[in-house]
Amino acid sequence: MKVIVPRPAARKLFPWMAILNPMRFYAVMLLSSWLVSTPGELHAEELVVAESSAVLPLAAETQAAEPPAAVPQAAELPVVKPPFQEPPAVKLQGKEPIAESFQVKEDETQLARRFAVRELIESPFEYSLSAGYRTDNLRWSIAGRGTNIASEVEWTKTAIAQLRAAGRFNLGKNWLVRGIYSTGAVKSGRNRDSDYAGNDRTQEYSRSDNKSGGAVHDASIALGRKFRLFDLATEWEFYLVPLAGLSIHQQSLTMYDGHQSLPFNSEISGLQNSYDTQWRGSWFGLDALLGLGGNFIVNATVEYHRARYSADANWNLRSDLAHPISFKHVANGQGVLFSVGTSYRFSRSFLMNASFEQQKWNTYMGYDETNFSYGATNYFTLNPVSWDSASISLGAVYQF
Repeated sequence: MKVIVPRPAARKLFPWMAILNPMRFYAVMLLSSWLVSTPGELHAEELVVAESSAVLPLAAETQAAEPPAAVPQAAELPVVKPPFQEPPAVKLQGKEPIAESFQVKEDETQLARRFAVRELIESPFEYSLSAGYRTDNLRWSIAGRGTNIASEVEWTKTAIAQLRAAGRFNLGKNWLVRGIYSTGAVKSGRNRDSDYAGNDRTQEYSRSDNKSGGAVHDASIALGRKFRLFDLATEWEFYLVPLAGLSIHQQSLTMYDGHQSLPFNSEISGLQNSYDTQWRGSWFGLDALLGLGGNFIVNATVEYHRARYSADANWNLRSDLAHPISFKHVANGQGVLFSVGTSYRFSRSFLMNASFEQQKWNTYMGYDETNFSYGATNYFTLNPVSWDSASISLGAVYQF
């Protein structure tokens, strides 16, 4: 039996589905499936449901339904940043954590130390004052009367309290002027005056042993050119300063409290002999300065001097000699000076320094001009004169 559902009847079955637009299509499909699957009553080929006048408009209405809500774009999502946490300290075996120990202070950096050393050496002006102890030995002799050493006088173990002032002025970046003046008083020492009748200090026939006193004075000025040599991988700076200058060294030595040893023992009353020397001339040398770590400086100096030696003597108890100049000595000579020292900085402008200095001087053959009381003058050969000196000092340095 064929059941033909009229077209109006089919329309009556579906109007209630239009209430829910999104579900209309699915409901129609379900209902059609139920009608077709009823046994003995309905057949799918006789169901006029998919007619274009009813089904196609229904599908169009289904497509016209509201589109689904748009998914938010990634740019519209809020950005959540995780809270910052400092990395944990990395601790090496046997060492402090790197994050804790890697604390750099400006005054501890290599660059800061290098500038401190450079400032220490290259400050515009430097003035120093030091006090120290010095020992001198001086010997001279003359030839005459057929002997190579007729008379010899020497001062030994001459102890001197010395005061020294020094200044250095930097002329720009590379040039400097250096000046030194020192003075000292003789505190103790020994003197011997001997006369010989034979060569090479033989047949000594007169000798006196005396105490010594007096004073010493030294002055030097020089112009130098600085050359800075340093290693970028270290905190040390090394300077070389070739120097050329002038100097003068004076010794005013006396003999007193005399004791005659040969040819007999006796006291020498009223002995006040004097011997005033002067070594003056030009010199050249080299300063070396090594800056260590911003606080320490080690310096060394070597100088070679060409000198003109002269001396005036007054032998006050010799009635046969003229006074106040009994005789004169003149000769050309040379000298070598070596010093080493160190300085330590306590503040930006104030330093302490300590130094050791040694000098050795001698002359070539010269002449002795002896003046007699009756007006005559005799000349004798002056043998090489020797003078050596050593000193230590401690002082303060002010830079500005």
